Amino acid sequence: MMPNLDRSTIILSIVALAVAAFPAPAEATETVTVPYVHHPPVLHDFVGLQQTMEGHAAGMVFVEGLVQRTPVDGAPISERTRVYLGYDDDNIYAAFICFDADPAAIRGQLVGRERLPDDDDNVALQLDTFGDRKHAYTFQVNAAGVQRDGIWTESASTWDFSFDAIWQSDSARTPYGYVVLITVPLGSVRFPARTEQTWGVFVMREIPRKGEVAFWPAYSSRIASRLSQAGTLAGLRNVTSGRSLQLTPYASAQVLENGTSASGVDRPQAGLDAKWVIRNSYVVDATINPDFSQVESDEPQVVVNERFEKVFPEKRFFFLENAAYFQTPIPLLFTRRIADPQVGMRITGKQGPYGVAALVVDDDAPGSMVGGGRAVTAVARGTRNVGRDGFLGIFVSTRERGEHSNRLFGVDGRFAVGTNWTGTWQAVGSTLSDGRVLAAGPAYTAHVTRSGRSLTYAATWHDRSAGFRADAGFVPRTDFRSVDQVLTYRFRPAGRRLVAWGPDVSVAQVWDRSGMRLDAAVTPRLTFEWTGPVTLALFHSSAVERLRPTEIDTVTRTLDTDADQSGVELVFNRIQRFVWSASLSRGNSINLRPPEGSEPQPGDAVEGSATASARLARGVMVDATFLSRRLRDRASRASILANRIWRMKTTFQFTRDLGVRLIVQRDSLTTDAAMTPLRSRALLTGDLLVTYLVAPGRALFVGLSRHEHQHAVDPSYRGWQLFMKLSYTIPR
Repeated sequence: MMPNLDRSTIILSIVALAVAAFPAPAEATETVTVPYVHHPPVLHDFVGLQQTMEGHAAGMVFVEGLVQRTPVDGAPISERTRVYLGYDDDNIYAAFICFDADPAAIRGQLVGRERLPDDDDNVALQLDTFGDRKHAYTFQVNAAGVQRDGIWTESASTWDFSFDAIWQSDSARTPYGYVVLITVPLGSVRFPARTEQTWGVFVMREIPRKGEVAFWPAYSSRIASRLSQAGTLAGLRNVTSGRSLQLTPYASAQVLENGTSASGVDRPQAGLDAKWVIRNSYVVDATINPDFSQVESDEPQVVVNERFEKVFPEKRFFFLENAAYFQTPIPLLFTRRIADPQVGMRITGKQGPYGVAALVVDDDAPGSMVGGGRAVTAVARGTRNVGRDGFLGIFVSTRERGEHSNRLFGVDGRFAVGTNWTGTWQAVGSTLSDGRVLAAGPAYTAHVTRSGRSLTYAATWHDRSAGFRADAGFVPRTDFRSVDQVLTYRFRPAGRRLVAWGPDVSVAQVWDRSGMRLDAAVTPRLTFEWTGPVTLALFHSSAVERLRPTEIDTVTRTLDTDADQSGVELVFNRIQRFVWSASLSRGNSINLRPPEGSEPQPGDAVEGSATASARLARGVMVDATFLSRRLRDRASRASILANRIWRMKTTFQFTRDLGVRLIVQRDSLTTDAAMTPLRSRALLTGDLLVTYLVAPGRALFVGLSRHEHQHAVDPSYRGWQLFMKLSYTIPR
């Protein structure tokens, strides 16, 4: 049964096709021809070069003259930087020679892979290996040699740092600054199967204490697209990915102790992940009984007294890798809906202007949604490039649970107009059935952005029918239309301390599909940015919300509520080795969980958060988080609830391969039983993880966790869990 798409879908698609047919004008780019090197370069070559800056290194070519994106768009980088490039049959090489007038001020913390602190000096090689300005790899290294890799998706304008590849990095601090050598195996990236490659390229250097990020070639904030400004990397001939098959077996075991039941040892578990590369550009991933033991717990969020479900990001590796291929403007695939996958397979890749992605997963514990029992989720997505920065795409999915099925079909796209304007759109139809249609309807969205150095503007339109269902996605609200707009202006004075300041104004309006107003908000904000960086923002929101019985189970009739809020936010990063941020807001709220038989009543809420990150010594980092929400009854001033969350994460990184992570978190809720059925409780968790990570797919994990749950009514629960996991990638 095909999902229903009404006539407006066809109209929207035709308009979007017409707009996308006019590509954005080409931006001027620079070209570097990479030479073939006959001997692999070594870090020591470039340490010596930094002292003399004479001659060449292993026959490599260099680029220099990096240009700032921030804080002064278009200005030359403040510290001299030269980047050498070369390749051979197996690898592509990039060597960064980074000078610094104050070498002692360079920040480079020894941390675990992928955990680069935001205030560390770092460099990156970014490669658009298909040259289509849609995706790019980044290989990023801090001054201590710690790696982070990811994939940029132009349509989403975001980095996906869940991507993991096997590559090498070396670094050295010198009296003149620091030097980094990046070695990327050709087997770790995907590219077209052709004799001569033409890739997009950026090289980047970041100097956080100056708030400075610089690129070659220039990557300006005055132009909306990122990859349209990339340089051209030419000269790579007759290269291939080489290795085409990777197998990653693993084994794990758990020891459980429960304070309310008998102790026991679970059966040891085993599984297998496999990766097969086809013609350099297609990747097939398969998994049997994937293991997620070593996944870090979710970052804390306050979820008490919320109108709608909150997003907790996916952390499981099988679902994270190449997740960007499945992204659409409406989040139709939210893999945390897949609770206990037993078998899964995914294919992703590109051929010319076409991209394909497909995913099939058998879920043994899909939760409590309609249908129950096992669930099979199947998703397919295809895209075709249109113009320089645009594409057209389709999305098809089905989620089968017994006799129940949820099916979706959608079309979407991206377009660019000039150098400043970009837009995305999507139209989707869905059906939910068990042999007969239980619900059906369309959903639409469109988003347009104007990017600029001083003036930015964004507008988003949503339209979701009451019958729209996306069981495998994240769609917490239906039966509404909304328009959200944000206008930002930044003054950029020539002073040395104040980098930028200016106002933001956001306007949000929501109606039901009959035209009745639901929510409305106007939020002005004033922001100041200093070097360091240091940021201060002040805001006030004038807002109203309308609660509907279909959305809040404690509401029996439509209720109007005030939702005004005022607050302040501060980020401070001027002191080396110490970063902190804080926010505080106060405003109107409502008790969504009143006593049985009562309507939700108005209240006053105070919310606060604070984070701090301290580098206590080389390889020792402490991250602390505190979240708080208090709700008081407006009439009696009595406290209805108070939720406080403390989290402390300490990492000890002994070498780049060996590290220990300790997380302790306490989540407490204190309530007044006369004003809410929620009961006071406290949850204390502790997680200890020892990691020996040579490279992705070559690791040993040993972990111990303890969970203690204390409840005012239910019995207390205490549990221990011990696991060990060994994985090793076997190349063919």
